[in-house]
Amino acid sequence: MKVSELTERLNEMGVAREVYSINSVEYPNEAYSIFWNGSEWEVYYSERGKKRRIKKFLG
Repeated sequence: MKVSELTERLNEMGVAREVYSINSVEYPNEAYSIFWNGSEWEVYYSERGKKRRIKKFLG
């Protein structure tokens, strides 16, 4: 799945844009993040500027 397809699917499901971030260099506040760090995908919850519950996946 491409990032654009994921964004489209989240919108179709009614997921509020404020609760997730995709490839943002800044840590969102109280949101789930998906970030490509150049070699793998990081999926985590961002809380008070810190990454929580980080999972990493090869791309």
